[in-house]
Amino acid sequence: MDKFFTFFVIAWIAQGIGQHFSLMNQPLEYFLLRAQHCNAAQVAGFQSLLMIPWTIKVVFGVASDAFPLFGKRWQWYVSLTFLIASIGVLLVAWQGASWLLPGMILNSIGMAACTTLLYGLVVFKCSLTNRHKKMFALQACIYYLSSTLAVFLAGFLCSSQAPAQALQSASLLCATALLGASLASMLLIEEPRQTKPLDGRILRRAIFRSLTSKELVAVAIFIALWSFSPSFGTPLYFHLTNKLQFSQLLIGQLGALNACGMLAGALLIHQWLSRFSSKNQAQTIVFLGTASTLLYLLLGSPLSAALLEFFRGMINMIATLVLIGLATDVTPKGAESIIMGLLMALYNLMSLASVSIGGYLYANVLQEHFSWLILMSAAFTAFCGICLKWLPERRMEDHVQPIPSDDGNFTKVSECSTREETASSRR
Repeated sequence: MDKFFTFFVIAWIAQGIGQHFSLMNQPLEYFLLRAQHCNAAQVAGFQSLLMIPWTIKVVFGVASDAFPLFGKRWQWYVSLTFLIASIGVLLVAWQGASWLLPGMILNSIGMAACTTLLYGLVVFKCSLTNRHKKMFALQACIYYLSSTLAVFLAGFLCSSQAPAQALQSASLLCATALLGASLASMLLIEEPRQTKPLDGRILRRAIFRSLTSKELVAVAIFIALWSFSPSFGTPLYFHLTNKLQFSQLLIGQLGALNACGMLAGALLIHQWLSRFSSKNQAQTIVFLGTASTLLYLLLGSPLSAALLEFFRGMINMIATLVLIGLATDVTPKGAESIIMGLLMALYNLMSLASVSIGGYLYANVLQEHFSWLILMSAAFTAFCGICLKWLPERRMEDHVQPIPSDDGNFTKVSECSTREETASSRR
């Protein structure tokens, strides 16, 4: 477990630096705005293309669960995905604008696949000890601590270097972190080698039972509705730059404050997870998400922007971990990467649509009226409340574990009921 924990830390530090949402985000937007003269809709469209690999995460999960590489479900795949992501940003550093889109898409493919595999690996390693939700909270702490430092650095690069040079510097730093994580994957991931061919029937039955589960359908609908709210991330950057005339350094610091808020949210939910059921947590994020969005109507000064970004980051982090927790509640053993990949792909597919719609509405429909976009986004978030009553009521201590039955099917039995049955049999 010590090696796994060491790898876990290294992997999520690399994720916090290497994803295009982190160190690359501001240099990329800065380059597109200043060097390529793109508007908000065009930048949002570019970012939507980078989100496409995140919408097909289930493909990576199928590869890991159904087709082990050299007898391993995770070790080789994780190392390869980190390597692919690093090659993408190295192409950007080497070729610049001519390879910007292919390089960033390659990075996104590697990062999306790696995230899917890491989620599945955590569920595989920790579900039997009922620690996976707390591991996801710890993951968020590590990710956003490294992301906070990365965003601060991104703001410094954009304020001190020309757009092309800032993009190149960020790309090289990302590649270094990702190559280190690729090496760590080979050295630190330990898993038993599969010597027998995978029984496809058992895997198919586990997936079918999950996909026809009412709880999984309810969780999937909730995740889709939550993610579809028109995003104001890219319009916010344009609003801060063009309307409020904030400097690039200040915008970078606001991004870091958002990451600090996410870190605070991860620490908060780490203590909160065992106190409330999954449904209570979902009810809370709908209320807080709607409120945090509406507060952006008060945006006007650097101080208000700082407070809003910190609070938004905290709420977004709590919401993300609640959604991941809901996904793990309905994930069967033996198909961890597939079902987690499917639900997270749905999350990212709807987020992609959200980014595109938000940028389009801001630039072409709302005529850059930021407040109207805020009202629309808040309304969509509040609409998620319609499916709350169908979500699972599960608490951490009641987390269900799928076990194989005699006919090869997976049956879900709660840990607490299993312990009671064991005690009864002893009596």
